[in-house]
Amino acid sequence: VYDVNFENASVDGTADGGSQPCGIIAGYGGNKDGSSKCAIYDVNVSGDVTAKAGGVGGLVGVAVNAIVKRCSFDGTIVNNGRRQGGIVGYHNVQIEGAYLRIEDCWSAGSIEGVQQVGGILGQTQFEIGKSGYNTGASVIRNCYSTMTVVAGRNAGGICASCSYGGTY
Repeated sequence: VYDVNFENASVDGTADGGSQPCGIIAGYGGNKDGSSKCAIYDVNVSGDVTAKAGGVGGLVGVAVNAIVKRCSFDGTIVNNGRRQGGIVGYHNVQIEGAYLRIEDCWSAGSIEGVQQVGGILGQTQFEIGKSGYNTGASVIRNCYSTMTVVAGRNAGGICASCSYGGTY
């Protein structure tokens, strides 16, 4: 996805129990087995996302093998779940070699959830051998957020939960 603007978009991810990842661009960027990649460049989004899932983002809910560059989100995210971010909710590390790069992005507005709530990224991990996976690092570079972040636990202006020493 590239060179597109979404104005006043609205995603309601609460239907049927709301258990699926969601975002205004994609619920899942890449795919669950890692065979597909995701690239989002020069995309600007304003709007709101309401959900009850793990993996909710202004642009992408769950990302694997994804690059997001020069993008923005300005709006409101309310999730009665965990792993939500202004740009990406969750970097899925349950796949061998999984990577995520978020560069030159910004977010504004407000984001609220139960845990792992971040202005740019909700949660990422880097695993070497843990659970049998060797994942790539998550990179967040030249990004900023002015979002109001509210969480029951694990809140961050940029990333709420960066685990196992592999997030830069």
